[in-house]
Amino acid sequence: MIEELNTYTYDDLDDTQDAMPNQCETYGDNLEEEAQHDTTRIYIQNLNGLRWDEDGGRWPFICNVLASMQVDVACFSELNTDTNKYKVRTAMESICQRHFQQSRLVAATTSHTTRRAYKPGGTAILACNNITTQIKSHSRDRMGRWSSLAFTAATQTIRIISAYQVCQYHGRGTTTASSQQEAQLIVEHQQANHSSRLSPRQAFIQDLQAFISLSQALKEAIILTGDFNEAIHEQQSGMRGIANTCGLVDLFASRLGSPEIPSTYQRGSKRIDYVLISPVLLPHITAAGYEPFGYRIPSDHRGMYIDFSTDALFQHTIAPLA
Repeated sequence: MIEELNTYTYDDLDDTQDAMPNQCETYGDNLEEEAQHDTTRIYIQNLNGLRWDEDGGRWPFICNVLASMQVDVACFSELNTDTNKYKVRTAMESICQRHFQQSRLVAATTSHTTRRAYKPGGTAILACNNITTQIKSHSRDRMGRWSSLAFTAATQTIRIISAYQVCQYHGRGTTTASSQQEAQLIVEHQQANHSSRLSPRQAFIQDLQAFISLSQALKEAIILTGDFNEAIHEQQSGMRGIANTCGLVDLFASRLGSPEIPSTYQRGSKRIDYVLISPVLLPHITAAGYEPFGYRIPSDHRGMYIDFSTDALFQHTIAPLA
């Protein structure tokens, strides 16, 4: 209990504000739960923790929700669970097997060890059912800041990245996500004999941009999703720099006509959860939207989704698995 109290983190600069009046509204397209046959669906959300216990905490419920929505790829941040622990990881995979015919789970966290399953931060990406046949490769960031899956299409590779950037201000404690990353960066800089070191947020922007640039050099189209804890339209935004440098488009700003709406954190006023995407993929999108807070998976962040035309995205129909 003491460990959990000491690891409370602030999620946004405007964390003290009251819930905004638009929190019950949908922005963009309404999600049709019965997905069309020719649809590839991605669902994204900051989970605000799995509340892990011997039964898997909220993970069985989350998998059940994904199955009912016919989600093909789910991108999650802030699992707040030590997925490095063998029992946790195997339990999560076992629960996936009960809900999906086929699945591929890639979860990432820092190397920091904890006595219990609770551990702030972390990311995960889950591929469900037939789309798993298209998986080419996967990757995990060394500090759990992102997880990714690459999918093979007829003429290109599509890499989906689930990312989480720690907030600018964090609470006291040695095991907050920011503190974990800071400790790991200190060790890495000492080993490399560097006289100065980057902050966790500076390192996130630098390392993520390098990872995306390498992926693009390999001719991969990018879908970058997550909770970035900063508004992309602000002048000094690191994510704005990544978008400009890597030639990525702010999907929802393009579809909604503004980079500022909606607020995506329940106690904030900024849009800090969003999707950056390679322009070549934009014509294949059939629907996209932000859902109301707590509408499907209880959290203090909005869920968001993207529907693609499967035939257009992969240039062929994905064969059903036996």
